[in-house]
Amino acid sequence: MAFSQRAKYSLIGVVVFLSLFILIWGLNYLKGKDIFTNDIMYNVTYENVNGLTASSPVLMRGYKIGGVQKISLDLEDRGEVNVVIGVTPKMKIPVGSIARIISTDLMGTKAVEIQLSKSDIYHTSGDTLMATTEESLKDQVGLQMLPLKHKAEDLLKELEEAIKTVRLIFNEKTRLDIQRSVGHFTSSTKNIDNITKMVDTIVRNKGGDIEQILADIRSLTGTLKSSNNDIQRILHNFSSTSDSLSKVSFKHTFDLLEGTLATINTTVQKLEQGEGTVGQLMKNDSLYKSLLETTQSLNKLTIEFTENPKKYINFSVFDLGKSDKKRKEKR
Repeated sequence: MAFSQRAKYSLIGVVVFLSLFILIWGLNYLKGKDIFTNDIMYNVTYENVNGLTASSPVLMRGYKIGGVQKISLDLEDRGEVNVVIGVTPKMKIPVGSIARIISTDLMGTKAVEIQLSKSDIYHTSGDTLMATTEESLKDQVGLQMLPLKHKAEDLLKELEEAIKTVRLIFNEKTRLDIQRSVGHFTSSTKNIDNITKMVDTIVRNKGGDIEQILADIRSLTGTLKSSNNDIQRILHNFSSTSDSLSKVSFKHTFDLLEGTLATINTTVQKLEQGEGTVGQLMKNDSLYKSLLETTQSLNKLTIEFTENPKKYINFSVFDLGKSDKKRKEKR
């Protein structure tokens, strides 16, 4: 009975011990510490840890090789931050390597990245590594946006100048001119549309005539093509005629024509001077008047003779015997 009571108390003690051990191990694990590892500790001093925590990982080329073990603020010496990092013993850190605080995502999660140097001498546990801090995402974005900001400012200045120029150019008078131009353009568009409709109507109504004209043109073209030989013969004859004309003595012909013109000129001069019958007729008005009176008298005589011929001719075939008897009786 006593043994059973002692075993019961021993079992309770073991359970409590295991619970405390699991609690301590769990808390350290959540903090990024593993009590079963023998990581090599290094010291790093930063001016600003930028949100680094005791559970932040230690990376090399993106691979986790340890974790941040402790972070403390040195109030006695310039207020710097002392960070203790643990690195797996398999990873040896050369002298001159840098422990750099970086951001692992856009949310600002921090980590320590080891940038190895090319030295053949390695740090030992407890050494202090060189420290540097990556610029924050805000700073990086600011640096990248700064040139864009300058370009945007320049663009805004140019845009402002362009707006001033546009306002200066497009004043009230210019706007009125533009409105008139738009109105004229609209009117011209309507006129073009009406002309297009008229042409379309003409084409529709006169389509047969147009086809007939095209057919006539084709027929004429065919006729000219079939008459090509005749046209060539005519052109050849015309060429021959031109050659013949080029051989004619035009000088003799022009001499004869000049002599004829001189004779005509002499005759006209004589007529103007009143020489000859025609010249007298042209120059002497009395002769012209006499001829005119004679012509008028002849016209009157002809009319009177036509109207009363018995006045001038008094004989008859049937009256010849009677006339002779009367003459004899008178005797």
